[in-house]
Amino acid sequence: MSSKDHLMRMANDIVNNIRSGKTTAESAEAIANHLRRFWTPNMRKQFLELCADNSTELEADILLATKRL
Repeated sequence: MSSKDHLMRMANDIVNNIRSGKTTAESAEAIANHLRRFWTPNMRKQFLELCADNSTELEADILLATKRL
């Protein structure tokens, strides 16, 4: 599994665990907080680079979260 695939899988897992019962904005803030607390700066940098790549389909929650990082 490539590091890109691994980061995206982890991000999707985070979204699926955090999203329940929250609005998109609440979910995005919780996701951004999780990434700040538990991901290394290098992981966040790589993830933001992946998110900037238009070939990656992302949920609205993640797109909002990346803008908060």
